[in-house]
Amino acid sequence: MFVLLARQMSLDQFGVVMLAVLIINFFTIFVKEGVQDYMVQSARWDESFISTGFWFMLVGGALLTAFIALVFAPIAGHLYGAALTPYLQALSPTIFLGAASTTNAASARREFRFRITAFRNFVNGAISGVVALILFFMGFGPWALILSRVAAALGAALLLWVAEPVPTKLRFSRTDFHGLVRFSAPILSSRVLSYFALKISELLLAFVAGPAALAVFRVGGRINEALSSLLVHPIVVVALSTFARVPREKAGGAFVRLSTALLAATLPIYYGGAAIANDFVVIFFGEKWREAGPVMSFILLAAAAMLLRSLVPAALKAAESTSSLYRFSAVEILSGLFWSSITVHFGPVAVAAGAMVDPHGSLFINRDILRAALGVRLLDLFKAVSPYVLSGLGMFALVKMFEMTVAAGWQPWPRMLVSVAIGGLVYPALLMAFWRPTLHRLIEEVEPLVPHRARPLFGRVALAMGAAK
Repeated sequence: MFVLLARQMSLDQFGVVMLAVLIINFFTIFVKEGVQDYMVQSARWDESFISTGFWFMLVGGALLTAFIALVFAPIAGHLYGAALTPYLQALSPTIFLGAASTTNAASARREFRFRITAFRNFVNGAISGVVALILFFMGFGPWALILSRVAAALGAALLLWVAEPVPTKLRFSRTDFHGLVRFSAPILSSRVLSYFALKISELLLAFVAGPAALAVFRVGGRINEALSSLLVHPIVVVALSTFARVPREKAGGAFVRLSTALLAATLPIYYGGAAIANDFVVIFFGEKWREAGPVMSFILLAAAAMLLRSLVPAALKAAESTSSLYRFSAVEILSGLFWSSITVHFGPVAVAAGAMVDPHGSLFINRDILRAALGVRLLDLFKAVSPYVLSGLGMFALVKMFEMTVAAGWQPWPRMLVSVAIGGLVYPALLMAFWRPTLHRLIEEVEPLVPHRARPLFGRVALAMGAAK
């Protein structure tokens, strides 16, 4: 859907739609963070506790939806263009639907029923895709994307209500409410800061350079969002429930091990995407989006620090160190604001370059928080993940050399396919050549987690990589 609209619409039109989605994603924080985390980690799970959380979210979601539709949308339309107002008003019900199913999602997460949440995500994506394509070919244009998101939110909420019902009654406990607010307020504020830290460059770009510049940046960052949804978000969701059951003295070791496994599996995909970014953008989005290629490359090269940073909130929540989480997020937004303010006047490619540097710097500044709250020394963390970072960067460099020399005159499609094949061979080859013991340890840790049906294949892959016993 994203590709179809990008190819059909002008840069300015597409930028307005993306701005509407960006704004609604911000408001979604208030129905996804804080309360759900509190209910997941709490030892209590009785009727009073559930009912308090349910009614708080239901009423709060309704008020927030009304505020977006009646107050915020007209103001945003006045600032960024009249077309933005109806988009935001149409998307506002997704906030209420998310709030109304918060307790159901919390119930599934606290009991490790991730099959339900996974199926909910699948239904969400399937409904969104099918409805969007139908409306697109019926001539709805940008409204196809807007209305499909509303339909998907409704479908996901209905699925949670049916698959994970929770007992609620018309009762509200002040004690539970106060506990909920005390726990949730720092998380919400830190998550708001984190969102601004991640999106401040886009917000400033839209304000300073206009919707067209935002559109180029969003197209360049789209593959990063897709990879994060597919590869990182499921791990982050499971991480809170996992860290919450790890003894406090072992939290640092668990964080390092999970971070190492995550980077080992995903970095070749991110760095490989960075290497083929120019051809990828031209092939899928069209020649008019060529400037988005370097944007995509810079954003994906920030993957190592971004992935490490994505696990920190779950670990700090599990450790009940929400004040540390707030400070961690405050540093992130100040760092993001610093780099965005420097680069925003030079266009989307410069902003993307700043976005590549930003997470590395903020992670270094936050090293004391990691050590004090989790017992993780940044140097030890870097040592643990360095084999995968260096192998990924080596793969990126070799693929780019191939594209710029041997394949310089090739057409985009064959050049991209051959580049992918080369990268797929180079990454494991570098690991086997320089870090074979590290690879061996990783496979030993991952093997018990592999489903029984997949273990024969896993064993053959491990043997082929020379890392099996």
